[in-house]
Amino acid sequence: MTQDEIIEMACQAFGGLIKKEERLSFIAFAKLVAVKEREVCAQMCDSRLEKWISLFGKDKMYKWMLGLPKAIRARGEA
Repeated sequence: MTQDEIIEMACQAFGGLIKKEERLSFIAFAKLVAVKEREVCAQMCDSRLEKWISLFGKDKMYKWMLGLPKAIRARGEA
């Protein structure tokens, strides 16, 4: 998300324009929420991957799926 998108969502959520001094708080909060959400998604992938291994072993699909949690976590580094 861009900072402008975060500010737009905050305006939608809280009705109207937000004060300039409030923008940094909304941006910081949105970034914290995004970090937590990415980690939850990555953990879900890890869990599904463990289930896949128990059912099918480490096949070709496993190697592809192995990169999913890492890719989700890496989005925060972009």
